[in-house]
Amino acid sequence: MTTKTTGITAQQVADLRAKTGAGMMDCKKALEECAGDRRQAEEVLRVKYAARAEKRADRAAGQGVIEIYLHFNGRVASMVS
Repeated sequence: MTTKTTGITAQQVADLRAKTGAGMMDCKKALEECAGDRRQAEEVLRVKYAARAEKRADRAAGQGVIEIYLHFNGRVASMVS
């Protein structure tokens, strides 16, 4: 079995993730796609996430209520949404 080395370090992935807020695997794939060029990887992630946001734009999120009951002795609790 051979392993493929990409030359992408964990520090590069962590730096890109900190800057963009994207997931680790998304950052790693973007860096691999761009041969380690962080600026290009940022652009790839920006385009990728813009497409994802566009898909979800028509979804509605309603507001709800969460109720919590905690018994006086602290041994019984319940949460209902």
